[in-house]
Amino acid sequence: MRNIQPSRVFHYFSKISAIPRCTGNEQAISDYISNTAQSLDLDVHQDPFGNLIIRKPGQYGMEYGPTVILQGHLDMLCLKAADSKHDFETDPIPMHVSGDLIITDGVSLGAGNGIAIAMYLAILENDEIPHPPLEVVLTVQEEAGLIGAQALDAQQLKGRYLVNMDSEQEGEFIIGCAGEQRLEVDFELEHRLEEKLRPVEISVQGLKGGHSGMDIAKNRGNALKILAHILNDLQDQYTIRLSKFEGGTKVNVIPSDARAQIWINVGEEKAIRQAVIKRFRAYTTDMQQVENAQIHVIELSEALPPLMSLYSENLVALLTALPSGVRFMSNTIDNLVDTSINMGAVQWKGNHVALHLSLRSSTPAREAALLNEVKAIAKGFGATVKLRNAYPHWRIEKGVHLHRMFIDQWRKEAGTEPKLTAVHAGLECSILGRKLNERSNKPAIEMIAFGPDLFDAHTVDESLSISSVQRTYGFLVKMLGKLE
Repeated sequence: MRNIQPSRVFHYFSKISAIPRCTGNEQAISDYISNTAQSLDLDVHQDPFGNLIIRKPGQYGMEYGPTVILQGHLDMLCLKAADSKHDFETDPIPMHVSGDLIITDGVSLGAGNGIAIAMYLAILENDEIPHPPLEVVLTVQEEAGLIGAQALDAQQLKGRYLVNMDSEQEGEFIIGCAGEQRLEVDFELEHRLEEKLRPVEISVQGLKGGHSGMDIAKNRGNALKILAHILNDLQDQYTIRLSKFEGGTKVNVIPSDARAQIWINVGEEKAIRQAVIKRFRAYTTDMQQVENAQIHVIELSEALPPLMSLYSENLVALLTALPSGVRFMSNTIDNLVDTSINMGAVQWKGNHVALHLSLRSSTPAREAALLNEVKAIAKGFGATVKLRNAYPHWRIEKGVHLHRMFIDQWRKEAGTEPKLTAVHAGLECSILGRKLNERSNKPAIEMIAFGPDLFDAHTVDESLSISSVQRTYGFLVKMLGKLE
């Protein structure tokens, strides 16, 4: 990527992509950026969590301008294809160029927020770019629920404006986002050995998956829900006893795979296989991007003991009944999801099973109502609901000076009208905005988010547009010289 412009941006993107930085393992990338900033004689603060604050004075007559916070996150969501040998703990991201895109070989790219960090480092090292005083704020564990942002001490920040670059579509300026609650539904299990049954495994594979917020309205199919519906249909006609059900990897990813071990009557294998295939085709007919979707039924020589009949039936019913997908659309912004829920992962843990749900909403009343629905369904099947993490929504504000400056500059640069909107995903602005507005003797914060074209985030098909990075970086540099 040495010959791709802007060269310093892609230089740093390559460096960042060579350092392991899965969520929860950000120390190495935090240290690299801290050391790089110190080598540039910049003021660096690294807190105990690994969050970074890097300060650079204003340049070219803008020394006394309003301080601007450039904000992003250090971690990436690490996903890989089932046949990938990639080790995220040691291996660099296998990137290469395909036309205008940077792509990978069967793993997530980590461009959101890696490319933003690369842009910030390129600006920090370049003393010929006019800009006001900068505070570059980089957080850890964003993908786990904005954990780093929640731990950050914002009292030390002086910024009047905050620019976040965790966005995926060029020409959009984000001024609001959904809040999220991450839930764990826990269901206790009881096994019993039963004679005259034999085990088989049913697996759903090859669905597109995607971001549980940004892609939830694309009807790509949730492998866990599809498999649950198939099992629910089967138990109406056949004797089946569930002995294991699991799938998905992250609560904030639409799961592309799921697996179930079931015990069935001897002699019904063929009929059940045909029924499974028929139902799978029916459930995926109207879904998008399922051309690679597959379902397999294989006989097993051994498996976990089957669940008692009542536990098996109740677990399948619980998996089927829990909501997943879009619940409400926005009343104010066209085609924007307001409230949704995603069953992202199911973990089998010996004597109990954990169902991980991501509930997103921009409307507190709708969020509360959906949470009550989940709790009521779980209670009806003897399951419990635990809140694992939560953060608030970022409320849209109109007539903001920062927004007008960005819109005016975009019109001059691109000659088009930018889109001012919100996203059905979590941005750290939701937390940092509240913290920054609680500072004593500091101005109220104004925030905006934007970024280059990034495709299929939170999947192994993630890609980044080179030309869009070029335009976005150029716009950011010019914008910094205009902030007042």
